[in-house]
Amino acid sequence: MQSASASAKQARLAALGPDKPEKDELLLAFGKNLRSLRVAAGLSQEKLARRCFLRRDDISHFERGVRTPSLTILLLLAHTLGASVAELTDGLAAPSRTASKSQTLALVASQPGISTLALAEDMEVPAWYVRELILCLEATGEVARQPPGWRQAHRHPASVAGPR
Repeated sequence: MQSASASAKQARLAALGPDKPEKDELLLAFGKNLRSLRVAAGLSQEKLARRCFLRRDDISHFERGVRTPSLTILLLLAHTLGASVAELTDGLAAPSRTASKSQTLALVASQPGISTLALAEDMEVPAWYVRELILCLEATGEVARQPPGWRQAHRHPASVAGPR
């Protein structure tokens, strides 16, 4: 039997759909930067963790791209390493969700009027994720604005509605 936190983690990963490789690459690049700065500062994972009020496993997870540090931890890591946040994030680009956007645009072009539920099923991601993609594509003008009430008409129950 899966714990609630394991289920929630799986749901977050599933929500990334075709964007998971992009996220993985971003986290690995951050981890490489963190490790380089830690080694340059002459600190072990254990020493860095203690100075940041973290566990060694936390540092290991960040360096291996398994977890993302919060903003507070990012600032604490930079301060402790005598580095800037810019150095920790050097070479990183904001996630673009290019894969999901492309897949969504292709489905919308091939099936005009397709619902968010059908898009979600075709893409194998939660409907809330598709709604977020559509809102982004509307905001950038890549798809036409949906009619009023469109989101409400395709809303899932709260258990799968996702974050707002």
